[in-house]
Order: sequence, then structure tokens, then C-alpha cells
Amino acid sequence: MEQVHVSKGSPSVKATFRTDGCGPHLNFSGGSSVNLCGTFSSMLPDPADGAKDSAQESVITRDIHRTFPAHDYFKDTGGDGQESLYKICKAYAVYDEDIGYCQGQSFLAAVLLLHMPEEQAFCVLVKIMYDYGLRDLYKNNFEDLHCKFYQLERLMQEQLPDLHSHFCDLNLEAHMYASQWFLTLFTAKFPLCMVFHIIDLLLCE
Repeated sequence: MEQVHVSKGSPSVKATFRTDGCGPHLNFSGGSSVNLCGTFSSMLPDPADGAKDSAQESVITRDIHRTFPAHDYFKDTGGDGQESLYKICKAYAVYDEDIGYCQGQSFLAAVLLLHMPEEQAFCVLVKIMYDYGLRDLYKNNFEDLHCKFYQLERLMQEQLPDLHSHFCDLNLEAHMYASQWFLTLFTAKFPLCMVFHIIDLLLCE
């Protein structure tokens, strides 16, 4: 069984797929795998059957237009970049019935799209959401997200005490600046070259 390393662009964002006669599979923890590329196709509109509806349609459409609007690939309304990004976000919203699409996920999907075809970008998005626990941040009234805020503040207190004290003097709490960091996996507020390295480090773990 062949290992396929998806890598395109510089710096590279990498993901590992298993391939066999049924097409690309994505390895999940515990040794299980899912043929997500086939799933991706089934989530998209079919001229014969009609499109599967997503309750977050308006949120997705709004997010698409403000995701890296200055980037050549995404800046044109209705262009190839926005169309591919819409399909990935729509497919994920239909695929994940419990969480669906949440505001800001388009940034992570867009970063993946800059390095791989849309089917594989969808597969990696699903893996990050499920296998790397990103979707847990959205569950139970963001309980896990608030836990991350607490962990961040304790780490700052231990590792960067002067900065932590300064933030305390300003009454600046982690939820005021770190929500988007965690929910978008640092893809929304940092230079792309830095974002690519962050995603590389995550996927290489």
C-alpha cells in the first residue's frame, strides 16, 4: 500500500494518505481510515438529486468573501479560489452534522487549498477537525476552548511572567485575543509564511 505525501507550495503543508484501488484514504487514530474523497463528492450538489442543504449557508457565503481577500487566488468574486473554498466549507457543513460550519473555518480550508487539490484539502480539514481535536473547541458551549484559555494564561505566567503581569495590569484576558487563534488554528491573523509553518508542525506530529 503506497504512502502519498501531499506537498505543494513553499513552505510546504504536508499530509499523508493511504491509497489503494478505492482511492485516497485518510488515516485516523486507532488505525481506522475513511475514504473521504468519495465522501467529499457526495456532499456536493448533484444535478440529478439536487444539493444537500446546509443550515450555515449564509455564514459560509459571507466568510468566503472575507477570507484572504487580497490573495490572488481568492480575491475574485466567483473565481476558482472562492468556488473551491465554498465547496470545501459546504461539504464540511453537511459532513459534520453536530458542529457543521463555524465562522472562521474558511481560513483553515483556504490555507489547505493553497497546497493541495480541493478533495485532499477537504480530507485534511476533516482529519484536523476530528483527529487533532479542533472540533472539540466548538462543543459543549466552548468548554474546551475556555480550558485552552486557562492553559495559555498559566503558561504565560510560568514562561513569560513580565508579559503576563503586564496583561493583568491591563485587565487583558486570553479570551479577548486568543479566541480566533485557537478556533482558526492561527490561520486568520498571521502572515501566510508563518501559518504554513504552524500547519506543517501540526501535521508532522
